[in-house]
Amino acid sequence: MVRIGTGAIQDRDNNSYANVVIVYVALTAGALAVAIVLLLSSTFLSKNLSHLQWTRKQRRANGNQWNTRRAEFEEGQSGKHNRGVSLGCLSMLGLMMIGAWSAFFWGVAHGKTE
Repeated sequence: MVRIGTGAIQDRDNNSYANVVIVYVALTAGALAVAIVLLLSSTFLSKNLSHLQWTRKQRRANGNQWNTRRAEFEEGQSGKHNRGVSLGCLSMLGLMMIGAWSAFFWGVAHGKTE
């Protein structure tokens, strides 16, 4: 989809890469922002994300701690709320995927792929 979009931008600009580079810089900046947010939130905000950065030695030493956190996340009133949030996120992802595929096939059907 990015290729189709950047191709349309390049064609509109008489095969110039000037505006296409802006798109790729914006995508790179977005990816960097997401990486920084994940790093900072796993370090400072949420104990449940910090285990993603544990080494093998840390996982072995803190395994019981992680199992306790996971049980708290999945059970009781908190578990019910977390399942609802997860289901909502999954539904939004599905909706965005359907929209992306619809846009792609619309572009293919109308010859907008070059």
